[in-house]
Amino acid sequence: MSDLPTAPGAEKPAENKAAEILKTTASRQLSIADLGDGEHRRLLAGAIVRVLATELAETTYAQILDGLPTGDVAYEARIEPYGAHPIDHAHNELCPGMLDKAREFRDAFQPEILAFDSHVRLIPAAESMSLR
Repeated sequence: MSDLPTAPGAEKPAENKAAEILKTTASRQLSIADLGDGEHRRLLAGAIVRVLATELAETTYAQILDGLPTGDVAYEARIEPYGAHPIDHAHNELCPGMLDKAREFRDAFQPEILAFDSHVRLIPAAESMSLR
């Protein structure tokens, strides 16, 4: 694409639109650290750490590190009518050390690095009622 200016009201080149969207999105990101040193920051970071300490979170992250879901998870996630998949019975447990690696990650994790979109879209009641 060229760097030629566009006439007012003319369609912008796709690459410029993408750059504009990225710039806008990045400017709306706030980290937990942006909350300051107050109680709100402490509570939010604590809640994230407690969720990561659950057995479900540990097992899920260990499966991600392992590179495959366990057979029971794969079985529960399959979509009918496709039926069985070889992984249903081939990967019955995590590889050795994966759960420990997930716990190491969790223990070293700093919630302050997370960034969230700072804009919230409120859905009018009439619109939210027709979401089916």
